[in-house]
Amino acid sequence: MEIYNLMEDYVKHAIKVLLEDKEDICKCEQCRMDMICYCLNKTKPRYVISSRGFVHTRNEKRENMQMNIDILALGQEAIDVISHMPRHEQKIKIENKENKKEIGKSSFFFPVFVGRVVDEDFQSLSDAKVTLTFADTGEPAEMIGDYWKNPTTLVPAMDGTFSFHVQPLLADELGIKKNFKFCLEIEKEGYEKACKYFEIALFSSISSREIDIAANFYQIEDAILFKEED
Repeated sequence: MEIYNLMEDYVKHAIKVLLEDKEDICKCEQCRMDMICYCLNKTKPRYVISSRGFVHTRNEKRENMQMNIDILALGQEAIDVISHMPRHEQKIKIENKENKKEIGKSSFFFPVFVGRVVDEDFQSLSDAKVTLTFADTGEPAEMIGDYWKNPTTLVPAMDGTFSFHVQPLLADELGIKKNFKFCLEIEKEGYEKACKYFEIALFSSISSREIDIAANFYQIEDAILFKEED
């Protein structure tokens, strides 16, 4: 007997359905697999003994329509992210809509911030709105592209996980060390609003107008929300 993650069938089917209506993105095997992995990394596994195939998943979908909706939403997110930064090209363009910064100059390049929202019992929460702001100004951090949302709303299939990729910031010169302070503002109906602060130190560096998407990930400690008192 083999252990099988039933979520693989859900996710593969969702990606297949969503890609059928897409005409302007890459649908190669590499991109499809990256989309599937993106979803699976954000979903809670459901293990069974051996795979009973797609027929089994279809029967379960009828019993759990909300899961189907959540996975479709996560699948759309995966398509948006991967199609803008396909791994077979290994590069993405960096743009700044407001002032068209010259990324060829010395800049601070941020890792991908990843974290999770949980309740006081350390159970993951969904339907929470998470906004990443600069702690010193209170202004929302600009993302590296439209496929990264700020604020972002957590769907159940994401198991409370969020991620942000901040737009690089120009530096005065190469090799400068600077500490950046951020605040995560988290809101959910029935819970007290939370603000979680964290700080990261970066050195300015030089990059071409395109950068490698294999950015480092920065893991943020779990953000805890407490229920409002009656």
